[in-house]
Amino acid sequence: MDNKNKGKLEISVLYVENESTMREKIAEILRNQVKNVYIAKDGIEGLNIFREHRPEIIITNLTLPKLSGLDMVRKIKEGGDDPHIIMAVARNDLDYLFESIDLSISRYLLKPLEKEKLVSAIRDISKRKEIEQTVLDEKEKFQILSENAPLGIMLIDKDGRLKYINPKIVELFGYQHNEIPDAMAWFIKIFPESGYPHNVIVNWINDMEDSIHEKKEPWVHTSTCKNGVQKIVDFFPARLSTGELVIFCDDLTELKKNEQKLFYITRFDALTGLPNRHSMEETLRQTVELSKNGRKRGGLGALLFMDLDGFREINTTLGHTVGDELLIATGKMLKGALRTGDSAYRFGGDEFIVIFKGVSMAEAKLAAERIQRTVNQHEFSVDYKKFTMDISMGLIQIDGTIDPVTLLSKVVDTLYKARKLGRNHIAIYRGE
Repeated sequence: MDNKNKGKLEISVLYVENESTMREKIAEILRNQVKNVYIAKDGIEGLNIFREHRPEIIITNLTLPKLSGLDMVRKIKEGGDDPHIIMAVARNDLDYLFESIDLSISRYLLKPLEKEKLVSAIRDISKRKEIEQTVLDEKEKFQILSENAPLGIMLIDKDGRLKYINPKIVELFGYQHNEIPDAMAWFIKIFPESGYPHNVIVNWINDMEDSIHEKKEPWVHTSTCKNGVQKIVDFFPARLSTGELVIFCDDLTELKKNEQKLFYITRFDALTGLPNRHSMEETLRQTVELSKNGRKRGGLGALLFMDLDGFREINTTLGHTVGDELLIATGKMLKGALRTGDSAYRFGGDEFIVIFKGVSMAEAKLAAERIQRTVNQHEFSVDYKKFTMDISMGLIQIDGTIDPVTLLSKVVDTLYKARKLGRNHIAIYRGE
């Protein structure tokens, strides 16, 4: 900044005055206070200068030759501009004031203009413009951030009116702002179940007003969109100091689907659809704990380990596709032969496991024989040829005295003993 402008207000002013002595006096005052000053001697010249330079403040007489100050301001406003207006009026001009009401005059000053009052008015307007610009800048930042945010954002006032929604809300739920004028209308649309919107609102209010929780937890709800599609949405409400409510919305539908897919992949066998080894180990641990705590209350269980006799030869001679079909069919038979509460698993290859709950060894042996008969009696068809399968089994009691890892090791050894006896045998673990 050069020295002559140092300390001056960073603002532009147009001064319109038809009386030359007053015009020169006030012009000198303005040039000492303001960086950019434009001078006009009548309303026409003032209008032309404004259209060329667009100053931020206009100081003008109410009455001017050629075009009055009122008409000049009116034409400026009609053009879409909205500068701050300081209107200089004489006492006999008061009759014209009613005409100026609709022009939003910023300040009226009596003539002759006094330096202190004029400078004070300009400084006040300059300060106000700085504040307005700060607000506009913050509003623009919010607008840019909210309209490009990956989350839905809505603002609800203290009376429940929906003041703002960003484009992501429209994309997420399908409703335009005019379709959801207030929060209750929106809640009813996305939570159409009777009573559900009320419960959601009550829970959110209680959560926000609960001073015990420093961090408010998000609420995940299944929401109905305009097209009827249901989405799983994470809602995070936040109360502003003004009493307004901001709600952030995040679509978790795909994430939840991927979580379900990941859960299935990690817990189920892709070929047979049976729970896999990981699931089996978890169930076995739970069954052992139940047996420890409830041996006298029906807490006993049993672990059945089995594999298909001759499966390797079938894979070699008939191909892996036939082998896969055989494993799929075996998985279906196992599920169909189980009692309520029991569970079947594919351990790997042609090996399967069943965990029986609430059984004695005698009952577990009967259940194993039933499964074996089911497999033996099933006719498999390959290229119009039918054949049956044998299955070998190892069985061990779950009574809480043996840990899961050791149980699994011993039941595998027991299966190997059954296979040494030949095809289609059931061996029972009797202790060392």
